Amino acid sequence: MVAGLRVGAVPAVAQTPAVAQAPATAATTAPPKTLPLRYDEDYRYLRDPDRRTNGLDPLKYQSLRGAAHPDWFLTLGGEGRVFFERYRNEQWGRVPTDANGYWLFRTMLHASVRLGPHVRLFAELKSGLAAGQRNGPRPPDVDELDLNQGFVDLNIGPVSDADGTTPLVLRLGRQELEYGAGRLISVRELPNVRQTFDGGRLLLRAGAWRAEAFGLRPAATKRGVFDDNTDRTQALWGGYATRPLGTAPGSGLHLDLFYLGNQRDVGIFAEGRAAETRHSGGGRLWYRTPALASDLEATYQAGTFGPGRIRAWSVSSSTTVSWPQAPLHPALGLNLGANSGDRDPTNPDNQTFFPPAPRGAYFGAVGANGPPNILGFAPTLRLTPAPGLTVLGYCYFFWRQSLRDGVYNVPGFPIRSPGPGRARYIGTQPELDASWQFSRYLSLTASYAYFGAGQFIRDAPPAADIQYLATWLTFKF
Repeated sequence: MVAGLRVGAVPAVAQTPAVAQAPATAATTAPPKTLPLRYDEDYRYLRDPDRRTNGLDPLKYQSLRGAAHPDWFLTLGGEGRVFFERYRNEQWGRVPTDANGYWLFRTMLHASVRLGPHVRLFAELKSGLAAGQRNGPRPPDVDELDLNQGFVDLNIGPVSDADGTTPLVLRLGRQELEYGAGRLISVRELPNVRQTFDGGRLLLRAGAWRAEAFGLRPAATKRGVFDDNTDRTQALWGGYATRPLGTAPGSGLHLDLFYLGNQRDVGIFAEGRAAETRHSGGGRLWYRTPALASDLEATYQAGTFGPGRIRAWSVSSSTTVSWPQAPLHPALGLNLGANSGDRDPTNPDNQTFFPPAPRGAYFGAVGANGPPNILGFAPTLRLTPAPGLTVLGYCYFFWRQSLRDGVYNVPGFPIRSPGPGRARYIGTQPELDASWQFSRYLSLTASYAYFGAGQFIRDAPPAADIQYLATWLTFKF
């Protein structure tokens, strides 16, 4: 699935359920991994002092009422990231080159307070800073200090003896979202400042189903101190449900179903600007075992764009075959995708596919173009030369789906108009990523990408080939 690949140094496409996971329990035998959504982590197993094997474990379980009340505890965590990035010919030469590159700094600290089995408070602070940018920071680069997340969970219903959860959770406040493979809604991980939303969610567990319903607005990222507010010009609502198919343990096959609604006071496309209400419905089949991972997702969009109608679509697939017992543990993959573009800019109807809050680096780290109006594929090869070291190579090939529509960036704004030409090919993007997981908490990542401009880009200069280099050191606890 070209339309959602983020693997290796750019974190892998999620092949996991979309909604909140069941927390770890006292029966956990290994320390849990740091999760993309930090509020999904659960450290109740550390109430047993014999399980505290790491120097930071005392931060993860601090009892608030003693051994008689094990569900009253405080968890602390955080992240520090130093990111160096250098472009040559960003946006194919439209952005002046910063020959020396620049630095991005991310700091995040969070606290989770469980007040018994039915109440949980979660708060997270963020700071994003930049240095050395000749052209000034981009919108997601800088937010000096602000509330990234702050919500309350009200756990409703009987508490499970198996995992300490309840069948219903009401979550109110500012919060991050990530659904499915992150093609439609994600946390915007690779950029310096992550995306959050203000509102409410209802999380339901019913048999094999995990489902959510939500109504939210995005939090606007501003550069000052505690000045982020709710963006009243946009709204997001809908539901997402997932369940395993089959009853055999470890069968690996899952089904996701979703409906997403989003409204924007001003939608911006190659054909113009107008108020927009968009409804996205679809499903996802995904499968994961040590030897095979596959993912197929389809989305159809309807709604209104000014006086016109919206009729858009997306189909994406990803397949990876692994040989975990072979030398270097090779894995070969093929990703395919098609996202619709507008068929006639003179007509008020709109056929451009638009994801409401996609991943921050949709096609690898370079982020030259985003998902609207794209056809493409990417073969991949992943190797593990040593424990903790992963090397991933892949190459994207991009075409325009509609010759009457242009090229868009990752947030979904047009960056190249359709023009009078009939060229379809946008370009070729090989990328090589390497990631070293030095310990449970510390990792180093490096990424190099090259984007060779295709005929469509060359027909409307500037059309210089893009070169991209980045490396980042991350400490998470």
